[in-house]
Amino acid sequence: DSLTALAGGLFSADNMLLLGKQFAFGTVAGLIGWGAMVGYERYKSRDAEHDVGETAYDFALVLAIPLLTFLLAQAIHGNGFLAAFVAGLLANYNHGKEYFHSTLRTMEVKIESVAKPTIFMMVGPFVALGDLWQTALLGLIVSLAFILVARPLAVMLSMLPTKVTLKERLFLSVVRETGVIPVVLAVITVAQFPELKLLMPLTAWVVIWTLTLLPAITPWWARKLGVVQ
Repeated sequence: DSLTALAGGLFSADNMLLLGKQFAFGTVAGLIGWGAMVGYERYKSRDAEHDVGETAYDFALVLAIPLLTFLLAQAIHGNGFLAAFVAGLLANYNHGKEYFHSTLRTMEVKIESVAKPTIFMMVGPFVALGDLWQTALLGLIVSLAFILVARPLAVMLSMLPTKVTLKERLFLSVVRETGVIPVVLAVITVAQFPELKLLMPLTAWVVIWTLTLLPAITPWWARKLGVVQ
């Protein structure tokens, strides 16, 4: 059936080998991107010592480093998204330092207002309403697996080098995702493997459930953990 075909395509020997190569080369590119971010941080630290505020090119540099990291990974046949994630995770960009806050706010506003809506519009051409209806139950199961297993596991592993408390990690595990990364990964995968027809409707369900269920339970979960007053 179609589900067996999806699983067979995703976990085939060739696909797993390709995935391994993308992870390895993506990690290498991420480490290089991390080095670039560390260099930029030292540069900004010297600016702060001389009372130099945010410059006109700060936003361009902060945006260019992850983009170039992504392109480097793609050029060496690695996973660009993994590379950018590794670079950002290791760099821990803002470090709570005040002179980074303005640049971060500028980036967040531009990404929220332009990039995310554009990415979500990419889903429409790939998902038919009939496919959504046929995959409703499976979509719920996959969404619960993401919410209850994949995201908490990713948060716990990502926070290992930090001093974030267990309660705070548990809270971050249910803070809603925007769904941007699953959408982009699904679009790229479907473009490479057109036979994986179920991937896009299942991705759409993951986005739908994470954007509706998680915001509803977040206040209750925060009170339960005692991370808010």
